[in-house]
Amino acid sequence: KWKFSPAADSDPAPARVDYDDSGWSEIPVPSEWGLCGYPQTTVGWYRKRIPLADINARLDEPSAVYLRGAEFADHAEIFVNGALLHTTRAYNEAFELRLDPACLNGSELVVACRIRNTYFKGGMYWGGIRGYVSLDKKRECPQRAFTADQLRFSLWRSALHGHDGMAI
Repeated sequence: KWKFSPAADSDPAPARVDYDDSGWSEIPVPSEWGLCGYPQTTVGWYRKRIPLADINARLDEPSAVYLRGAEFADHAEIFVNGALLHTTRAYNEAFELRLDPACLNGSELVVACRIRNTYFKGGMYWGGIRGYVSLDKKRECPQRAFTADQLRFSLWRSALHGHDGMAI
């Protein structure tokens, strides 16, 4: 579950790492905030604190860590440890953001998202994180071209076995 709070459109404070979210509700992700008791909300904040011990235990060196997500409806600003990393432009947009290794040097990683939604139907606004959010690692290695056989094998392996990562 993620912390959630309806918000004033222009208040950037919840992006800060030290922001006190203890009074916020917890709601499941994926979901729409209208179905979780906030039907008249047009702007909402989501926050998730992730202990770095959980992340670092899953990392092999050398690896890069990516924040991936999809369907932040409708327009979202995505912050990690207080820094704006990405802005979505549509409800069905997916993203993959490489995290700066400095983000992984504290005791926790704080992901915060401000989402604006104006789609009103059936008596409620349909905003929220309606897709997935994950932290994934990718092994860092020199770039080189795949042969056709190597590419085919890699695609099949990913399709059959998935990828290394952790849903958050």
